[in-house]
Amino acid sequence: MKNLYLDIMELAINVYSDELINEYVESVRQKGVEEHGFPRLTANLGILIANGRKQEYKEIFLEMMTLCCKSLPVNKYVNPHHGNEFSVKEIVLCILEIEKNGTFSQEITQQWRADLATIVPADCYKVVVTRPVKRVGNWAAFGAASEQLRKFAGIGNEQRFIDLQVESQINWFDENGMYREPGDHILYDVVTRLQLSALMYFGYNGGFAEELDEYLIQGGWTALKYQSINGELPFGGRSNQFIFNETALASTFEYVAQHYSKKGDIKTAGMFRAAAKLAAEKAYAYLNDPDMYHVKNKYHYETKYGCEPYAYFNKYMATAASFMYLGFAYADDSVEPTVCPAQEGGFIFETSEYYHKLFMNNGEYYVEYDCNAGRGYDTNGIGRIQKKGAPTPICLAVPFAKAPHYTLEKENPSWLALGCSACELEKTKYHVVNKNVAEDGSLEVAYNICSYTGEKEEYQETPLFTEKCRVDENGVTITVDCAEGNESAACVIDIPVFDFDGKNKTNVVVEGQKIVVEYDGWKCIYTTNGVLENTGKIYQNRNGCYCLYTSTGDVNKLTLNVEIKK
Repeated sequence: MKNLYLDIMELAINVYSDELINEYVESVRQKGVEEHGFPRLTANLGILIANGRKQEYKEIFLEMMTLCCKSLPVNKYVNPHHGNEFSVKEIVLCILEIEKNGTFSQEITQQWRADLATIVPADCYKVVVTRPVKRVGNWAAFGAASEQLRKFAGIGNEQRFIDLQVESQINWFDENGMYREPGDHILYDVVTRLQLSALMYFGYNGGFAEELDEYLIQGGWTALKYQSINGELPFGGRSNQFIFNETALASTFEYVAQHYSKKGDIKTAGMFRAAAKLAAEKAYAYLNDPDMYHVKNKYHYETKYGCEPYAYFNKYMATAASFMYLGFAYADDSVEPTVCPAQEGGFIFETSEYYHKLFMNNGEYYVEYDCNAGRGYDTNGIGRIQKKGAPTPICLAVPFAKAPHYTLEKENPSWLALGCSACELEKTKYHVVNKNVAEDGSLEVAYNICSYTGEKEEYQETPLFTEKCRVDENGVTITVDCAEGNESAACVIDIPVFDFDGKNKTNVVVEGQKIVVEYDGWKCIYTTNGVLENTGKIYQNRNGCYCLYTSTGDVNKLTLNVEIKK
């Protein structure tokens, strides 16, 4: 699998054409290093060169590396979205890989070391924790990992800085070992655990080491239960639906795998390696596409469609390789991957209230619910249905916010998910009232959907509908009924039908009570007992455009079956 990880790194870097790299270097010559995309690209090139790849870039890499090593100690970026926290670790890892393989002379690497040895954390990093220690975001984890790498390499010894950074993070794990970045965005659970895993792997033995390692292992077990059937990170919040999501996920699994292999528990290590392989193979498939994109759509990267302002191509494409390198470093290829929970299925998993998610995995189908979504990015209800092997967006991979904090062509008409139309309302909550594995092996979950007034602890709820979801080998069946006291309301099921990925149109056929969506050799089939209507409303998410269809009817229980097949 180490070769797979290098292949992924190389694919991520291959999209940087000679012209793009030369333009990037010229900009840095003129202005200095202004953001951390350039150091990440530099480090990844160096690591690939050290492993016998990208040999044609040796000359320009040397200049890029020199620019980085001289800039990082003296240049604290002005842009609020950028910091050396995200650069120093990568550059040190590159030096270590080059030295291990003897790629360049000791004279060259010693100069790089000498430059980086002049780093003073308070002058280099933006987030510097002091006493009394307060909660800060995951920048502190990146800074701690960077300084631990300098210490490991023998070019720094800022133990007090490292300990304070870690102390600011240690109280922000939930009962499942998931890291809680402010806002509880699920990617930052993975990314922060990945940075802290690097801290541990490269020798951190401060006062929080034992507690931190326990959280990292516990978080790895949790991630096994939320990984999608195709290996992907769940939807939820910032920086979601980028290709680097899966390289980060794979590398966190490799960290836990090596933890168990060192203890002699090869069976558990093999399970975590299977999860890593599943995630990495999904990243490889995205990167092996002839189109050049870093987010999971096919709009040209210069449009920034689906991206936050900070999530531009030069930064986040290199990030896919940077995160994958840690998996390469951790990987123990003497341990064979076996099978992981995402592949076996047959379970329901509910996160803590902080992440407010529920996952169903059964019969080669996977469903993700959000019960209390952050409305700047997501919506309550079913935001994802996947079938093993099927294209990610063919049904739905991420729900629709009315005015999401990322770039779209226009604002959406409302919030939207798949299922009960109450998801369109701004103030709703979904409460799980029942979940079980039926005698026939199917998974069943029931929700009360309530509207509320007021804020925080003072709000009052009004039951609106009940929604039930059943998952088995035949697909996903959603049933909607009016709640007691709301019997006069009209039941409506919203069906976002995939239309356009930024390059390719789907083929949609509507016949009676059935919708068939054809895309990339697969079909997504919606069958209802209600009356179908094309509302004419277009919704957009990070993956592309969807047309809203609805199912309505004067029936006691409105149903929708979702089947995905070749």
